[in-house]
Amino acid sequence: MSLSPEDRDELATAAAIAERRNRPRGLVIFSGIVAGIALIALIWSALSLNAAQGAQDKQLELLTKTQSLAARWEGVQSAGQGDGSDIFVPYPSPRTKIEELATAAGIDKPALPDRSLEGQGTIKMVQFKYNNIRENDIAKVMRWIESVVQEIPGMFVEQLRIDPQPNNWNVSVTFSRWERQT
Repeated sequence: MSLSPEDRDELATAAAIAERRNRPRGLVIFSGIVAGIALIALIWSALSLNAAQGAQDKQLELLTKTQSLAARWEGVQSAGQGDGSDIFVPYPSPRTKIEELATAAGIDKPALPDRSLEGQGTIKMVQFKYNNIRENDIAKVMRWIESVVQEIPGMFVEQLRIDPQPNNWNVSVTFSRWERQT
C-alpha cells in the first residue's frame, strides 16, 4: 500500500503529536524545580552555618577574655586580703621613677602623664598615660618601657601605640598597676 504525499504528511504530523504526548516533559520540569529548590536550601544552609560559626567564635573569644579577667580579678582580690607585703602596696612616687628611667634610657623627660584610678573596693588600678612622646630612636623608647615594667613591682603596659612620623616616632603608652588604697 502506497501513501500519497498528503497522507504521508498527515501521518508524520500525527506521529510527531503522539511523540510529544509520550515525552515526560512534566516530570523533567518538576525534577528541575525540585533540584532548584534543593540548591537554594543548600546555599541558605551553608550561609546559616557560616553565620552560626562566626557567632560561636565571637562567643568563645568573649568567654576566654571573661575567664581571663575573672582569673585576674580573683588574683587581685586574694592578694588584697594579704598582710601588706605584696606587690599591691602603693609604690612611692611612681611618676618620678618613670621619669628617671626615661632619662636613663636616653629619652627627654616626658610630659606629665594623665593619672587615673579605676576599680572598686580597696584595690584600684592606677594608670599613667604618656601621650605623644617623640623620639628618633625607637629602641630607646622600648628600653624605657621595659625598664619601667621591670623596676616598678606590679607595673604593666596597658596600652601602647607607636606611630611612625617622617623624622621620628610618636609613642603613646599607658602604664598600669594595681594598688591597695587606704
